[in-house]
Amino acid sequence: MNSAETLIILILGAITYQLYQLLKIANKKTETVASEEYSTLYPVFTPREIQWQHYEEKQRQRFSEFNIKRLRELERKELIAHKEQGQIADTFEPSQNLRIAIESLAEDISARNHHRMYMRRMLEANVAVLNGASIKEAESEALKHSHLSMDKIEDDFKRDLTDRRKYWMSSFDTIVSDPEYAK
Repeated sequence: MNSAETLIILILGAITYQLYQLLKIANKKTETVASEEYSTLYPVFTPREIQWQHYEEKQRQRFSEFNIKRLRELERKELIAHKEQGQIADTFEPSQNLRIAIESLAEDISARNHHRMYMRRMLEANVAVLNGASIKEAESEALKHSHLSMDKIEDDFKRDLTDRRKYWMSSFDTIVSDPEYAK
């Protein structure tokens, strides 16, 4: 065996050893996850599943806050441009960007509320089983509320757009004249 072959064998051995170590770590993590699954206190939904809904709710709240700020900046900018053109509040039509901002906000708020409600249903299902309900009944009751429909988001958007139009008409001058509005 020459030195090149020896070096290759050593490198392959080192790689094999590292892969073996990674597999051992992965197996330990899998065992830990399996032990965190269903238990007496969490017969239907695991803490991980409930925490995921909580995480998603918090993410959607952050997105909502961002989109509210973006919406206020866009609407102020468009209302100022509308007023500078000599138009009155009643004739204001939002641009596509402003409509998208309203839709994004409606989507984020709907999703946030959905995750909050579903997390509550998951907890209620676990408590129901602890109080004697069957796992199947508790799970099916919670899963009835597990999906957010696009129809709901569309309805929320239409309602929000209508409410926003009323707000623009009633607060047109305030929005345009207040530089702090968009902050």
